[in-house]
Amino acid sequence: MFDVFDGGEAMPSTPVAQNNVPGPMIRLQRKATVPLVTPDPIVVASNDALHSNTSALLGIPHSNTFSRTRPQGQVSIGPEVKWKSILPTTIVANLHLRFHGLTETTTDLKTFPCFVWYLTDSYEALLAEKTIATPRNHELYLRHACCCVLDTPRFKQDVYYSTFYDEDALTLSHYAIQNICDFIGIYPFHPFTLEIYWDYSSVQLKPVALARDGMHTSLADTMQSEIRRKMDSTRNFEGQRYIARRDLNPFLDIDVVHKVMREDSSLNTEHLRLSDEQRLEFAREIQTLPAVILFAICVYAGLEMRVLWHFVKTHDFSDKILPNTDDPCDWPPCADKIRKICETKPAFFPRRIEEDRRFHKLEKEEVMPLYHAGPNNTKKKLGNGAFGSVYEVGIDPAHTYLSGVRQALH
Repeated sequence: MFDVFDGGEAMPSTPVAQNNVPGPMIRLQRKATVPLVTPDPIVVASNDALHSNTSALLGIPHSNTFSRTRPQGQVSIGPEVKWKSILPTTIVANLHLRFHGLTETTTDLKTFPCFVWYLTDSYEALLAEKTIATPRNHELYLRHACCCVLDTPRFKQDVYYSTFYDEDALTLSHYAIQNICDFIGIYPFHPFTLEIYWDYSSVQLKPVALARDGMHTSLADTMQSEIRRKMDSTRNFEGQRYIARRDLNPFLDIDVVHKVMREDSSLNTEHLRLSDEQRLEFAREIQTLPAVILFAICVYAGLEMRVLWHFVKTHDFSDKILPNTDDPCDWPPCADKIRKICETKPAFFPRRIEEDRRFHKLEKEEVMPLYHAGPNNTKKKLGNGAFGSVYEVGIDPAHTYLSGVRQALH
């Protein structure tokens, strides 16, 4: 819509950029609203003609003072072109949903053929959280979400994309509308689709009832089994187990850390006795250092919280300064505890892949969050080289900070 304001004579105002070409803004005396998309086509043959017809539509004299020069390579606008071919009111939107369940991963695709893309309320229909049946005693969490604009006939690849982690219509519409407008500004007249991808999983953070005497497992035991389940479902192309960044996050919440410490009896012994307030303070320290991933490694390796206390207070270990077998210590059990940490830590620190265009040397024990791009993670051969074969791999979108669009829509 053109906004027409009260007061004063018609005069040029701040230029509006469209394809990096300045244009005039118009002010009229009378309050009115002029639709940009009209029922009848506006016939134009050049930029001057476009301004002339627009000025006639608004009821003001045309002036060549504000004519624009068409940049090289811009598509010529002929008499047969309608406004709706430049700025469609409805588009095709595809909703992709993936859910990692307890035993299997399910996928679903839903198409909206006449999606009104410029209205925020329309995006409520593209939210998938309420449609997922979460297992009993499990909490749902988002592993990955992205939206992209695909110009399928021409590029067959993502052109404009955004990743986000807020599950609401306002956030989704903000990124989607921005991507659509950016695409139309660069590639007018080209058909496109909006692709929305949601990747969900669930985690159990409540004690499991045992069959005998009404007892329950500890949160540490539950957390250990859940992390193991996550690792079993995210093996990379070499068969190495790891836990993705978004899968690990639910275990790092301060309430989870504090509850594990509150249940741990090793923090209430003759040599180390912490009150509940002191345990909460230690949990906060673990959050601020940070040493939350080290906390998760200790739980997964079956180490008591007294060991974590020793690591942090004696050795100043954290997520940035991890235990090493060369670290000396006067506490006899320490060497064995550090060995367990060293055996486990590669799975908790998969390589962070970034588009920095630099050479990286990989250590032998490092885990790459890559998987085979063929169906069901099978090998997809691209060709042969002088000394071997080349296979296509994808980056785990739940771990990487890149777009993840290709992997998400795979």
